[in-house]
Amino acid sequence: MYTTMLSPDFNMQATLVAQTGTSATAVNGTGVDVTKYRTKDLAILVNAPVASASDTITFTVEHSDAASSGFGAVTAADLVDRDGNPATFTVVTDAIPVTEVLFLRKTGNLKRYVRVVATVAGGTITTYFCAFIGGLYEYTEEGS
Repeated sequence: MYTTMLSPDFNMQATLVAQTGTSATAVNGTGVDVTKYRTKDLAILVNAPVASASDTITFTVEHSDAASSGFGAVTAADLVDRDGNPATFTVVTDAIPVTEVLFLRKTGNLKRYVRVVATVAGGTITTYFCAFIGGLYEYTEEGS
């Protein structure tokens, strides 16, 4: 798992490492344990420069109680833009590149593990895409 420290407390963890996809494929990200973050909102960053002609990439966010199974869509109202309005990620096309951040509210609805899924439609995507989840780490003293 790739983790980037943006400050001593704020970290972004890769859920989808940079990769390409093929037609009609859902590329599942790795589940990120969100209990280690202390912030009420998590930042979710997706990036895809552009898709190939007539191809699309759609990013969605899922959660689960288990690290590698049982994932389902997060509650729509919990994925928001910077103004707090419910939002979805922009669909990537050959004309619309995407580098976008949305926020996932840590409400009572949110389960322990969160991942991003990239669904590819069309032919073989010839550009890379990736996604990261991040927030402020919750530090605890050893042994507590």
